[in-house]
Amino acid sequence: MSFFDKVKASVGKDSAELEVDMQARPSKRGESLRALVHVRPGKNKQKMRYLRISLEYTGHFQVPSKDGGVINVEGTGRIWYGDWPNTTDVMIEPGGTYSYPIEFRIPSDSPLSHDKLKYKFFVRADIDDAKDPEFATNFDIRE
Repeated sequence: MSFFDKVKASVGKDSAELEVDMQARPSKRGESLRALVHVRPGKNKQKMRYLRISLEYTGHFQVPSKDGGVINVEGTGRIWYGDWPNTTDVMIEPGGTYSYPIEFRIPSDSPLSHDKLKYKFFVRADIDDAKDPEFATNFDIRE
C-alpha cells in the first residue's frame, strides 16, 4: 500500500467497511441475539488484526449475595467480550466479503432493562493502517 493510500485509509477513505445484519434481536431472557457480520475490504489488500465483539449491559443492577441480600452495582456486566474465533490476522482482499455468524443467548439470570440499565451489542474490525469500522446497537430485555 502506498503512502497516499495509507493516509486515505487512516481517515476511512477507500478502507474496509463493516455491515451487520441483525437477524434476531432478543427482548426476553433466554432468547438469542443472532447477527451476520460482513467485513468488506477497501480498494487495497489489508490485514484485519481481529474482529472484536462485545455483548454487555451498563447501568444500575443487583447481584445476589451469599449472605441472602443483594449487592447494588453501577457499572458494566459483560455477557461476552473478546476477539471472534478465526478473525485474527486475516488478510482481506479487495472484491471479497468476509462473513461471520454471531450468536449469543441472553442468560436467564441477566438483569432486566429499565431507565438506568441498557443492553448493547458492539462490533469493531481492527484493520492495519486504517480507520477501524464499528457497529453498535442497543436493545432492551423486558422479561
